Amino acid sequence: MSPQAAEELSRWSGPTLVLNGLRSLSPEAAEKLRAWRGGSLSLDGLTSLSPQTAEKLSLWRGAFLSLAGLRNLSFETTAKLSDWRGTSLKLDGLLNP
Repeated sequence: MSPQAAEELSRWSGPTLVLNGLRSLSPEAAEKLRAWRGGSLSLDGLTSLSPQTAEKLSLWRGAFLSLAGLRNLSFETTAKLSDWRGTSLKLDGLLNP
């Protein structure tokens, strides 16, 4: 997804945004998505996540973040995700948590 497309989606006013078809997400696109004001964001198509993208996602202020497609997380990526202040983080696809 381009940063421009992510910026357009961030303007949507619905409560849930499901982008499970995405296979990758750049830090620039994540920066734009974090402005979305909904409560539930699903990115289950991602199988990997860079620390830079995780840092941008951790700034999103929604309640539920699903990253169920991730298979592995580096320590650095995990540290960045731990800064997220939502209520539910779904990571049930991890093979080596």
